[in-house]
Amino acid sequence: MAEALSRLPTCAVAPRDGLEVPREALLEVPRWVARQSSTAAATAKPWTMLSAARSFGLWDGS
Repeated sequence: MAEALSRLPTCAVAPRDGLEVPREALLEVPRWVARQSSTAAATAKPWTMLSAARSFGLWDGS
């Protein structure tokens, strides 16, 4: 398993409020992005979703 895991690519991680991200994995994004919520977008704020996600049709309010 260790060999398989070692072959996986490194993923970049965007910081979220309160989440510590190791520098080597950090995806630098504007500060306001850290406060965005995909759950809120899908349930209460569909206007914040990307148009491709809205048009996919799996979420209410799309």
